[in-house]
Amino acid sequence: MVAKGIDYYLYSDSEDLRIGLGVPNIPRSHGPEANFKRNNFQVQSSNIPDPFNYTGRLEWVTLYRGQDMIRHWQNISSLDGNLKTGTMHTMFKTPPRIGSPTVCWGLYDAGSGKVSGMTNQHQLYVYATRDQRRWMGDLAKRNPRVARGPFSRFALPGSHDAGMFDMRAVRKVLHNPAFVIALGAHMGVAAALLGPRAIANLAMTQKDDIRTQLDIGTRYFDFRPGWMHPAIRPFFGNTLYHQHGLVPGYPYVDFLVDVLRWLEANPGEIVVVNPNTQGFAADAMRPNDFFAREALTTAIARVKPPWRIDVGMSTDLDRSYDALIRDNTRLIFTNTIDNGSRFYNSWSGAYATLRPAPIIKAFEGMKRDMPANANHVVMQMQATATKIGAVVAASVVTTSDASSPLLATKAVMDAATNPWLREHAAKRLSPDHLLVFLNDFVDNCMVETAIQVTEQRARD
Repeated sequence: MVAKGIDYYLYSDSEDLRIGLGVPNIPRSHGPEANFKRNNFQVQSSNIPDPFNYTGRLEWVTLYRGQDMIRHWQNISSLDGNLKTGTMHTMFKTPPRIGSPTVCWGLYDAGSGKVSGMTNQHQLYVYATRDQRRWMGDLAKRNPRVARGPFSRFALPGSHDAGMFDMRAVRKVLHNPAFVIALGAHMGVAAALLGPRAIANLAMTQKDDIRTQLDIGTRYFDFRPGWMHPAIRPFFGNTLYHQHGLVPGYPYVDFLVDVLRWLEANPGEIVVVNPNTQGFAADAMRPNDFFAREALTTAIARVKPPWRIDVGMSTDLDRSYDALIRDNTRLIFTNTIDNGSRFYNSWSGAYATLRPAPIIKAFEGMKRDMPANANHVVMQMQATATKIGAVVAASVVTTSDASSPLLATKAVMDAATNPWLREHAAKRLSPDHLLVFLNDFVDNCMVETAIQVTEQRARD
């Protein structure tokens, strides 16, 4: 007998929401009792009727009051563990279900695990919650303390490297030899030569576009607008893209257009943007405030919103939710490019880990009173496994499109960080400063955590 294992992590916010899963001869069903727990089952050759066939099906379905809402499947070889046909084998083709319920999910292809030192068990997560598209407005309606209190008492679900879901610029610039040379110097020659898959594994931190991230419930965006690397900027002109090191993602103007159009359709919601240039590979990639303001002016002109826009800054975080909504200050920037990001951050080199313990230790080490020059607090939930050499090597040589090391660690980190934040964040950190939970592959479980912590902070 041979077998391939799958670790799975589930979240349900209601007894009415259940998740059914199965591999050959092993059906299971879970509700909220499975939240934040690691489960496992094996695709075993002995459970596959055909003795000459080693492939079994992993399948899951989300049910609301017994009604089938969304389902996906993936054939997996019990012999070598490889993903075969199915609907879950490409990371960028795992869209959430938005609505009632909202379901976010993903599958990591573990391969053998021998090259990287990471787990050899495939990793599946499925999170099912109520519709969170208008969670701020809904929360303010049912909790007047939230509505009347300072907006800085909110906890916001945030998107880490928010524009790194778009591979179009990468595919375009890979046709330019100068970029490949520059990329090789920054990420390694192998990554540059092997192309889009390796770059996706090492640089893409999100899998859903901006409007989908907003629909999931994300309200804070870590967006890093910059010029292309000097080696290729002459071929791309003065277009600002999200830059991860020197890897380009989504255009900044397009991001702002998406946010403005979404705010127009969701009048009770507020979006906070942290524009910054962290980690840029060259100083020449950094824009200044003139170009950042020009991008916003261009986006507003493109959208032509029928409502008056009053763009806010960090001082507006101390105003009440009610006042911000009344004055239509629903797009807030925490800083300008020139004055730099000013936040108290949990991140350190300890995040280069495959285990949640260093991240929890970082949370526990944060002080109640943040530095005087900071205007908000950021607690990063994701691991930075791409800082580990063996992990990078495995990400470069893989032939799978579901092998991002960031995806590998997502569910196990979520299962540890969400409970800690729900239990401790409101008590350990001052309620007087905006609190942000930042994550890769944004999801509705994090949104639910932010809602719970916001209500806790409103009671203080």
